[in-house]
Amino acid sequence: MLGALIGDFIGSRFEFREPPEAGFEKFHPDCRFTDDSILTAAVADALSDLDAGEAAFASSLRRRFVDAVRRRPEAGWGESFLRWARAGGGSPYGSFGNGSAMRVSPVAWALSDRKAVRRTAALSAAVTHSHPEGIAGAVMIADAVFLARSGERPEAVRRALSLHSPWRLNRTWAEYASEGPRPDETCRGCVPQALACVWASGSFEEAVERAVLLGGDADTTAALAGSVAEALFGIPRDWAERVMAAAEASDPELAQSLLRFEERRAGQNRAKH
Repeated sequence: MLGALIGDFIGSRFEFREPPEAGFEKFHPDCRFTDDSILTAAVADALSDLDAGEAAFASSLRRRFVDAVRRRPEAGWGESFLRWARAGGGSPYGSFGNGSAMRVSPVAWALSDRKAVRRTAALSAAVTHSHPEGIAGAVMIADAVFLARSGERPEAVRRALSLHSPWRLNRTWAEYASEGPRPDETCRGCVPQALACVWASGSFEEAVERAVLLGGDADTTAALAGSVAEALFGIPRDWAERVMAAAEASDPELAQSLLRFEERRAGQNRAKH
């Protein structure tokens, strides 16, 4: 989960702007937490209701998403999501945007069974993103995180995802970079691109930087790449500490969501042993 927040935070100041040069300053005063981080935290909190059943989980998501917009109206919400939330969060609106994928990573850390991860990821998407590609994007990112945290290496994760992907996953980061920034906010456009950033990298830091260097929807691409890279490579302690400090200073409720989630995970791990 923290990987998504770090990617969002670092990429936020470049969203649909001129991409930076390699080696750019990562923790700049203009960085902020956008809707990507806020909805990731909402999914993390809603997972505490999953034991009550899938309907309870979906209801919790709707309520938390609507509350998030009321709490942080300036966070950069997508237009369709904003209309849905301001109308009270009713039926899904058939989106295939990348919002379903950027918020899903907590699912892969909270559950211990791959089939359950994929199903719950689909449920988390379908509350708003009921288009098959919106659901597919969420399932792919959750699946990638789960496989990586289970010990699979990047090439094995890529092969496993390719078996279920509706999109090509064999394009390289260099190919995407050669095309220049693209104003694409769909799962089809962003999920394979973010995964290519991870496959081309050997560390969390490199994956997030590569995502931002591609430009376009930089915060979300970096949130997606950060989600998977966290599970593959881990997060440098200083990066984690700096982003947590930023959350505590700018959005204490976001910081508390992260702490609650980590405490629940720690409790689950203790219970297993």
